[in-house]
Amino acid sequence: NGRAFTRGANGARLIGWLHGNQFEDFQIRFDNFSVANAGLYSCIGPRGQVNASLTVIPQITPHSKNVRVFKGSRLRVSCISQGYPDSSITWKIPGGHAGPPVRTQTISGTSSSELVVQNAGSNDNGTFVCQAQNSAGTSRAEVNVLVMEKLHFVNFSRSGIVSAAGERVVLNCQVAGYPTPTLSWYFTQPGRASVKRSETGPTYTIETMQQANEGNYTCVAESMMPCCPQKTAQPSISTSFIVTIESPKDLSGDCKTDTGAGCFDDGSSAAPLKVTTSLTIGALMAFLFFF
Repeated sequence: NGRAFTRGANGARLIGWLHGNQFEDFQIRFDNFSVANAGLYSCIGPRGQVNASLTVIPQITPHSKNVRVFKGSRLRVSCISQGYPDSSITWKIPGGHAGPPVRTQTISGTSSSELVVQNAGSNDNGTFVCQAQNSAGTSRAEVNVLVMEKLHFVNFSRSGIVSAAGERVVLNCQVAGYPTPTLSWYFTQPGRASVKRSETGPTYTIETMQQANEGNYTCVAESMMPCCPQKTAQPSISTSFIVTIESPKDLSGDCKTDTGAGCFDDGSSAAPLKVTTSLTIGALMAFLFFF
């Protein structure tokens, strides 16, 4: 390579190591060995040279350890590897090896690999494993994949509910999605702060309707991360119900008639009394003859 070797006082070549364009002393010490130090080394001396290869077990790292996508979208997971010589990267997906080709695609480079899954579904939930291998050894890394289903209401009560005093009122708020949502109920009255109720299921029951129960009831659905109960997986959704007491009927006004009819307890009016007179023909002639 045109580089002059170091010579001793008598002009003889000294033993040393050639690595790339660098010639080192006969003994090389690596205080902080890295992939940059790996490769082919040639020990050169008066009688020739001996080659040695320093290899490095690959160290593989995912671009992201946790990946979240919505159901039906495209899922991408990727890893990068460092080692010598270059390593090959393979993937294992939940339930087996990567495949079938119609739904997955692997894009690989000399030190990286990306796995693309079309139309992600619930079967893709789990751990994806990327594994790097070269002549020095193997290493692997994991990517946790969460395929979410958007929260949506499947059944809920009408927004305005009018109930008679003393009746039992049941509010319904059923939500679907993944991760499975948790439900919270909030009660608000005009001029007052919202109060969180203890109920957490899809229904909220008012056992005996009274004026104190009138107000706005809100059902809030949240989907939390399976790994982290305090971390939201996707935006929450909510719906509200306005509950009021039915106004009593005014019976005094409902029963006014021009016929003098009376009123029944249910508020309807009685028909006026009709008086009819029936006379026979003989009685009528007698009456006329007399007068």
